[in-house]
Amino acid sequence: MKTIALIIVITTLALYSCNNTQNQNNNNNKLTNDTVIEKTIMPYDTFSYKAYDEIASFLAGKEFIDSCGTHSNLFKTNLWQNFANEFSLNWLNFEDEVLTKVSEWSSQNLNYTDTMFYPFSGPDFNYLNTFFPNTKYSVLIGLEKPGSIPDISGLSDTKLNEYLNALRSSIKYNLEYSFFRTKGMAEDLNSELIDGTIPLFLLFMKKHNYEIINVYPVSINDKGLIIADTLNQMFNKTIAKPFDQGVAFIYKDTSENDLRELVYFSLDISNDSIETKKYDKFFTKYIFGNTTFLKAASYLCHRETFTIIKNHILKNSVQIITDPSGIPLRDFNNSWNLAIHGNYVGPINLFAERLQTDLRDTCKILKNENLPFRFGYHYTQWCLIYAQKK
Repeated sequence: MKTIALIIVITTLALYSCNNTQNQNNNNNKLTNDTVIEKTIMPYDTFSYKAYDEIASFLAGKEFIDSCGTHSNLFKTNLWQNFANEFSLNWLNFEDEVLTKVSEWSSQNLNYTDTMFYPFSGPDFNYLNTFFPNTKYSVLIGLEKPGSIPDISGLSDTKLNEYLNALRSSIKYNLEYSFFRTKGMAEDLNSELIDGTIPLFLLFMKKHNYEIINVYPVSINDKGLIIADTLNQMFNKTIAKPFDQGVAFIYKDTSENDLRELVYFSLDISNDSIETKKYDKFFTKYIFGNTTFLKAASYLCHRETFTIIKNHILKNSVQIITDPSGIPLRDFNNSWNLAIHGNYVGPINLFAERLQTDLRDTCKILKNENLPFRFGYHYTQWCLIYAQKK
């Protein structure tokens, strides 16, 4: 399969001290369109700076044992330890009820993919990584802002308790119902304590046992390429980085040497917002030859106002995995091989006008067993369309 998978060549291993010193390169100039950092040749430092991984461990309720740790006092508090124990039990239930079943099912029914495009995702790393655990490069898009890397230094007991309660609220619905509510995220991820998607990405990555190597701001240039905003922001050993439209996470499986990258952009991808050559190039480049994943997508691609992104997905993807709220069954022509898994009885009341009679009739004929895991909006009946380009 032709992909634009991230190929990372580590040409240097820079050894740094544990203190939060700045990169000696003080060139803060904005990268121009001609100063593109090509992902196929740019090496990434494997920083000995562990702050990103330590903060992710704190958020995920996981112990962080490292001589460079700067927040060891927080991990010793009763507040954090109670949070960690509670979260651990909730996560075990989520693994048993959802993630383990998704992993077993996807390994038997889906083809390997190393490059993913996931629009309307929000910070949904859980399903992305469980469906496609070998993915090396992912581009995700949602309305929610990236926010900032949490600064957990100097938290009083009162602030620590408030922060942990905010975390509980932010992830509760996702663990219980398998998706994020758009309105709920607008409130939960736009507060003084948790101001965007970055904290949840860090939390979920660490819960899936990844080490966080680097986090830095990215944007889309006029050629449709994803670039680092500045070299300093890419390599500086600091959490105080300004994030506007996009964020890149460099992370790795602790049992592997290969680095992975996930890029998240806050974008309105309705027709009126993306009718530019810049976004046309962006979508073509990062969807072409790859796999698109859609889940709990609010039926946006069923609307006339989202035809541009839908057509990009159908034209450029080689695989599409979608629930009924993503790409409608009627939009897959005879250039696709389709496999329909699970049952479709119709949408929930909130989306009653989005009934797909063709999908319902097809499922009646197929008489499939229900999917063994929650997927999409319905309370008990879950359906998945797996489309492969012929």
